[in-house]
Amino acid sequence: MKQQFRLRQFGRKHPVGVYRFLLLSFLAFLLSQLMEPLPPTGEAPDWGRRAEMAAVLLLSPLLNLELLIERERLRHMTRELGVGPEAMGSSLDYA
Repeated sequence: MKQQFRLRQFGRKHPVGVYRFLLLSFLAFLLSQLMEPLPPTGEAPDWGRRAEMAAVLLLSPLLNLELLIERERLRHMTRELGVGPEAMGSSLDYA
């Protein structure tokens, strides 16, 4: 996971870049902790699995919302063009 937040990508020559890197690293750690607490035995956690869990939990609702918005946009466009289910004589509502 730490390879995704490389220091050189955030302007390591500037203090703001270093602070940004530290903040993003800390946020990534907090998100992984929210997914699953660290094992008490001192064994190394599986950071990749934790990152996947966080991504699924946080990005799935956003993806669903984006798909619903796109569906509504296409629905309005087909109604305007007259090629939607209503234009074909279907009384089904696909909402």
